[in-house]
Amino acid sequence: MNALIPPQWHQGKVVANGIHQHVMRTGGDKPPLLMLHGFMESSASWLRLGRALAGRFDVIMPDARMHGQSDGLPNSFSPEILTDDAISLVEALNLEQPIVLGHSNGAVTAYLMTVQQPDLVRALVMEDPPAGGRPIPAVSQDVLEGGNNWYDEWMGWMRQLKTMPHDEQIRSTVARWPHGMPIPPDEPLWCEDDFMGRIESLSRFDLALFDTKIDFWSLLNYLEQANRITCPTLLLTGEPLLVQTGLNIQSLSMHIKVFPCMST
Repeated sequence: MNALIPPQWHQGKVVANGIHQHVMRTGGDKPPLLMLHGFMESSASWLRLGRALAGRFDVIMPDARMHGQSDGLPNSFSPEILTDDAISLVEALNLEQPIVLGHSNGAVTAYLMTVQQPDLVRALVMEDPPAGGRPIPAVSQDVLEGGNNWYDEWMGWMRQLKTMPHDEQIRSTVARWPHGMPIPPDEPLWCEDDFMGRIESLSRFDLALFDTKIDFWSLLNYLEQANRITCPTLLLTGEPLLVQTGLNIQSLSMHIKVFPCMST
């Protein structure tokens, strides 16, 4: 993994909001760009994009609490706590009005940063934030019990992944889809940066998060606060619920632009 990280990039831990947050940073005298990853990802998830943007920005890629190499406790994990972590990190690093880009749950964190402290963020980009709003599908009892319990099988594999030598991690992960399912024959494999970043993220993810109830959040829960945004904002989403809601909010604010990424 370290061989894929450019030698001029910096890695280290920063104490912010009472925990040690691991940060990967491209450096240089350039505008700061803070990139916040999603659930079960890490700073390593940004390798390819960080490499592409390093020529124009000082890219800061932290590990969220209980992800990657950052600290945290499973009873201290919520959108609000992650937002406090990110705001505290900006202050600890003395970043001057960073552009903030978030993916998935990281997009919700980026959004909440912006509505809570509008002057802190120069521009906001939200990529594919979770919409929620859908009922949990019914699962038959035979799937929930015995050998057909995919969740127990997947968790077992995740625990084993943490103990495997690196070469075995690669062989084991290449045979599986990102969420524990076999890769379909027609599915192209990811590029090296993305694939190795995925292994790094999964092997370092703190499984204790699954020992407690997690309320997975939705951007829809917070969109009524959008009128507090004063910086340029871009929402990239293919989620119909967010497209329609975002277009409604876009009509009310000159700062927000919605870019629907709908498949045809």
